[in-house]
Amino acid sequence: MFGSNVIGVLAPGLAVLAPVLLIWVITRERLSIAVVRRLYVYAAAFLGLQLAAVGARGVLSVLLERLSASVVGSPEEEVQRLSLAVALLIVGFPLWGFHWSLAQRGADRSEERHSPVRRLYGYAVLAVSMLVLLFSSQDLIGGVLRPSGLDLTPGWIPRAIASLLIYGAIWAYHWRVMGADRAVVEAADAPATLRRWYLVVVQAFGLATAALGATNLISQLLRVWLVPAIGQAPPFGWMVAGLVAGLAVWLPHHLWARQLVRRPGPLREDEARSTLRQVYAAVVITLTAAAALGAFASLLRAVLLVAFGGMGWASVLEDYTLAIATILVAVPIWAYHRRQLAEEALLADIPARPDTARRVIWYLTAAVGLGALFFGLGGLVYTLLQMVLTSNAIGAGWREPLSTYLALSSVALPIYAVAARAIESLVRRSPAEERTLARRIYLYGALLFGISATIVTGVMLLRVILQFVLGAPPPNPAIDLSRWLGYFLVAAAIAAHHAVLVRRTGRTVVDIGRGTIVAVVADPPLQQAIADCLRHELPGAEVRVSGTRELEATSSALAGADVLILTLGALLEAAVAEAAARYAGGRILIPTEVAGYELVGTQANPEALARDAARLVRERLGRGTEGAAARPRHQHPPLGGSGGVERK
Repeated sequence: MFGSNVIGVLAPGLAVLAPVLLIWVITRERLSIAVVRRLYVYAAAFLGLQLAAVGARGVLSVLLERLSASVVGSPEEEVQRLSLAVALLIVGFPLWGFHWSLAQRGADRSEERHSPVRRLYGYAVLAVSMLVLLFSSQDLIGGVLRPSGLDLTPGWIPRAIASLLIYGAIWAYHWRVMGADRAVVEAADAPATLRRWYLVVVQAFGLATAALGATNLISQLLRVWLVPAIGQAPPFGWMVAGLVAGLAVWLPHHLWARQLVRRPGPLREDEARSTLRQVYAAVVITLTAAAALGAFASLLRAVLLVAFGGMGWASVLEDYTLAIATILVAVPIWAYHRRQLAEEALLADIPARPDTARRVIWYLTAAVGLGALFFGLGGLVYTLLQMVLTSNAIGAGWREPLSTYLALSSVALPIYAVAARAIESLVRRSPAEERTLARRIYLYGALLFGISATIVTGVMLLRVILQFVLGAPPPNPAIDLSRWLGYFLVAAAIAAHHAVLVRRTGRTVVDIGRGTIVAVVADPPLQQAIADCLRHELPGAEVRVSGTRELEATSSALAGADVLILTLGALLEAAVAEAAARYAGGRILIPTEVAGYELVGTQANPEALARDAARLVRERLGRGTEGAAARPRHQHPPLGGSGGVERK
């Protein structure tokens, strides 16, 4: 029951994700007759497997119902259910078996084994099976632990058992097939990304189910402890079922995900570079922070209501057990994933990853705090204005709104202030922080939010004023005027503050890289692309360019340079290689194609290579406490290698 409800809510998201991943997989392979055939084979196999699974579950559930003497419906209805299930099984199993045998015939070929389409099929089957196992186990545990006297729908438990048996067998078989060559196939690129998507989806569902079950369970336990139950006992079984089923799914997958990035192995290097892991952790951090913030505000609201004489202390605990439970569950999850994000950033061989992790945490925290602060301060100003402008406000229900908005502001303000202070500290330590993508997204997002809120509230405020001017005032003019004026003032302040920050960013970026000399040894058009990207990322830096065979120009460019960027083709030139070997500064090698050689290990186009090189220079120069501008001449930053590329 609960599993079906959750799937009904989240199914649209999965329905959107599936075709997006399919389109992405198709773009990763060069479309050919073999690829089109492969798409058909695996799509037909997936369809046939789902039809067969539904049919087998239906047949098995009918058999279990007969064994347990819990037959659902009349004999005619049972025949209809059984006939449909058998029909699905008869159609689906041969469809899957035939196409799966075709797929397995070519599994020994390297092209087939490494195909993203094959991995998409496998992890799609694993994800669907695991989600069915999650909610079926929740239904089974909840049904077994149901309160005495509570009758279930006939066939509830047999259907849950049938789902566990059928989909458990499907998951186990495909897990063995996918795991047989995982270390070889999923070391990098699209197959590794599909594995991570499977982990993200399953972990998200498992963690959400466990967190919801734990929150409701703690809330009910507190309520029973504070207010002894009268009559029927609370449905603890369903809450325990959600907690146990969610942990049973989330914990093994989470431990596997941790193992992939922490233990040495063929998958570790690419997994440590994954951006998708960071995004998942950041989303969990954001959602749990928002949940905890809302619960804290709700609890503080109750305390303020007591202080204002609106309720008694006994009601604070009795009526707000859900808020207390949310805090007890959300805060540990937030702290754990926050620490995990920082720890995994240190495991990546991308030097800027730890800084990126800290940056993501603070900007997300600031965004959550800013959103809550807008509604809290806006509502607080609205309530205060209403109390001033309305003669009968005192004693006419002012306690509840004042407590609500004061509590939300009191919780949001410290969170936003701490995050904003940490962000500005990053900017003071390194001018290059102004150019980071995370800061730009945050600043322009906050500015857009402030401008949009200002426009909306300004329009509504102007509407109220025009109604007065035109002689048709609203029924409650003081309330409407107070509401929109309060939110308008706060929105305008947010927009103005972030407009100043954006403008300061534009003035600061011209100094980034000042005093730094970057030498570029490459041939057109890559030479110009690198130079353009460097001037964009480091506006204040001096960029010197030279061709791979312009030996005098190369020697001149290297004189006094802080950083050398050269291509693989340039390094194969004997004179350039000798000059690069004598060069004592930081060096970045770009793996470009060379005539007579086949290049392995990169699929990036020249523009992407240029952007990666420029950003690497900027990030490494920005790691100093004073930034690149304060570095004395010829004190080279610790540059070396090509830095690495983050994986999805």
